[in-house]
Parts: sequence; structure tokens; C-alpha cells
Amino acid sequence: MQFSLVNPKLQTQNSIKVLCETELGWQIYLSAKVSQMQEVVVSRRQLAPGVILSKEMIQLETRDQLISRGAVVTDPELLDGARTKRSLSRGQILTLQDLCLVCKGDMVTIEGISGSLIVATSGKALSDGSLGDNIQVQNLNSGRKVQASVTAVKRVAINL
Repeated sequence: MQFSLVNPKLQTQNSIKVLCETELGWQIYLSAKVSQMQEVVVSRRQLAPGVILSKEMIQLETRDQLISRGAVVTDPELLDGARTKRSLSRGQILTLQDLCLVCKGDMVTIEGISGSLIVATSGKALSDGSLGDNIQVQNLNSGRKVQASVTAVKRVAINL
């Protein structure tokens, strides 16, 4: 017997074709529900917009990854000091879209990276950003505005 997905993209609900290639050959279609479990960060309590997260407000739980929308957070260490953008319910899976690791007006560390050399300076965020977002920041020493990638809470990087 051969089993194959009717739609090659894995979804929560899937149709599966079962084919038997014998002399009398037959085929049948079945419905299958799929869960893809993953450890994700969830809120321990109701959180209002603008709340600065601490380790006591979040926890890791195993949840079905296919039911979450957006880029889920799997490392609670990444969120210590992040700010919520919207209300979050108790037990809600946290996604990068729910948080800003760097918020407009925050004082940030700008890291200039060239190979293995890293130079750091202070800056001010001119827009909100989550992990991997490119945002504009102002170097406080030179006054120049630069595009930088958010790498952590209150930390951005530029390639030199």
C-alpha cells in the first residue's frame, strides 16, 4: 500500500490517499488530523498592552504548533524586558508579532559587526521592532540615523 497527502502542504486537517497496486487494485481517501507539538512560550496571566515582561509572567508549555499564527517564541530568555503590543490572555502563545523587543524611544545598544570584531555604542530607537526586524535608530554619539536589525531586547546590530 502507498500513502500520500492529497495536498502536499501539511495542515491541521488533511486528506490522505491510500493506494493498493495489486491485480484487483483499489484506492481510498481518508481524513487525518495532524498535530505538531512544540515547546512554546505562553503567558501565565492576562497581560495588558505596554507591559514589560519578566520571567515570572511567562512559561514554557507544549502546544500544537499548527494552531498558532505567526512566529512563535520558543526561548523565554529572549523575552525578559520585552514589551507587549496588545492584550494577551492567560495561556496565550506568544508570537513575535505580539511583542516589541525594541520600542520607539528606547535606549538601545548598537553593535557594529565586522567579521569577529564587534564595536558597541548607544542609540535611540526611532521605531518599534521585534526579533530580526530592520528598524531605524539614531546613534547618540554622532547623531546619525542608521538601519539596524533587532537582535535582542534593547539591542540592534549593523554590519560594517
